[in-house]
Amino acid sequence: MDITKKPVLFLDRDGVINKRPYGAYVLSWAGFEFCEGALSALAKIAGEFEHIIIITNQMGVYKKLMTAADLAEIHENMRREIEQSGGRIDKIYAAQGGREDGRRKPAPTMAAEAALDLGFSLKNKHLVMVGDTASDMEFGRQIGADLFLIETAVEDVAAIKTAYPKATPLLSLAAFADYWLCCPKQA
Repeated sequence: MDITKKPVLFLDRDGVINKRPYGAYVLSWAGFEFCEGALSALAKIAGEFEHIIIITNQMGVYKKLMTAADLAEIHENMRREIEQSGGRIDKIYAAQGGREDGRRKPAPTMAAEAALDLGFSLKNKHLVMVGDTASDMEFGRQIGADLFLIETAVEDVAAIKTAYPKATPLLSLAAFADYWLCCPKQA
């Protein structure tokens, strides 16, 4: 593992960066709301990682509740707000297909795409995954990442903790940033 360089951070979007609407999708920029402390958290950790990458499943496009252009607009505005707050997102990967889509988490496909696009190795790199669902934790496990579970009420948190006992449970992306900045890093 290459510990001489900074690690690579993979982030889920809904429930980590922005509030996840219960039983629904974020369909437009007007419906996008950052989680409390997310913008300042991203600014705090901007220099801590070689790459900061969002990996998100967005089935709203597949269900025709929104268009790919709507999703692109959300991501463009989100990145602009993050950058204006001092943070950064280097790349966003969004699986827009149905459940059979081989790009959807927990499949590691989007991580492989990111490694190819950004020029790093998944095998020789310290990887970190922050997410709020079992599919996020499984995605992270499959790529060998350190796991951080944001405890939202979207799924049975106790079941996720049982299935992924090495995942560090935290209450928010802001809590992850504080943890990362104060605690020893896993190698």
